Amino acid sequence: MTRHAGRWNARALGWLLWILVLVPVCPKEAEGYVIPPEQLLEFMAENVAGYDTLGLSWEHRSGALEAGEEPAIVNLWYRSPEDVRVEIRNGRYDPNPGAPGAGLLELFCGNRHRIERFLARHGLDLQTSAYTRLDGTVAYRIGRNGPAAPVLLLEKSRFIPLLFRYEPDDGRVGETTEILFREYSRAGDGWFPHEILYRAASGVTGVYKVLDLKKNEPLPAGFSSSARPATGEEERLERVIRAFEEKYGD
Repeated sequence: MTRHAGRWNARALGWLLWILVLVPVCPKEAEGYVIPPEQLLEFMAENVAGYDTLGLSWEHRSGALEAGEEPAIVNLWYRSPEDVRVEIRNGRYDPNPGAPGAGLLELFCGNRHRIERFLARHGLDLQTSAYTRLDGTVAYRIGRNGPAAPVLLLEKSRFIPLLFRYEPDDGRVGETTEILFREYSRAGDGWFPHEILYRAASGVTGVYKVLDLKKNEPLPAGFSSSARPATGEEERLERVIRAFEEKYGD
C-alpha cells in the first residue's frame, strides 16, 4: 500500500466515525413507517382469543366497595354487545354506569370488521396510527394523540390490546373511560387478559379478574338476543366504516 493510499484510508475512516457520531441509531419505533390501522386491527384479530360465543366467570372488585365487603362473582355469557347474559353469584355488583360493561369483550372476538365497528362507536379515529410506549413497553397507537383522546394501544410484539380509552355511551362529551388489559394467557390459539383494570371520568375505579373462561360452548337455556334497532348515530357510523373499508379494502 502506498503512503498516499494509507492517508486516504485513514481519512475515510475518520469521516465514517464522525458520521456515526452525528447520526444517532434510531430504534425501529422511531422510523417513519408505521403499520396502517386496518392492518394493525387485522393482526390483532388474528392474535386475540377469537370466539363465536364466550362464557366466563370473573370477580368484579370496585373501588366503591367498603372494607370487608366481598366483591361480586359474575357468570357471563357473551355473543355480541347486544347479546349478553349476566348472573351474579355472590357479593355486591357495582351498578355505577362508569364501570365498563361486557361490551369490552368485543375487542377479543377475532373479527376485524366487528372490532372496527366497536372502536368507531366509541370515538376512535381509525385512520391514525403511531408508535408509543406504555410503562416502557413499545406499542402501536390507533387513534389521535392526546391525554383524553380515545385510543387503542397494541403491544408491538403480539398485537394484543394493552390500553383502551373510549367515550362511554352514558358519558358527557369529552369524558373517557380508560381500561388496562393485563395478565394475558393462551385461550386456544389466541391471547386473553385475565386482569382488566378500569378508571372512569366519574372517578369510579375497579378490576375484573377472570376466574374461568370457555369458548364456543353451548349457551344456557333461554339465551336470546336483545338486539335493538340501530339509531341514527349508529347508522351514520356504519356509513363511515363502510367508506373506510372501501378506501383501504381487506
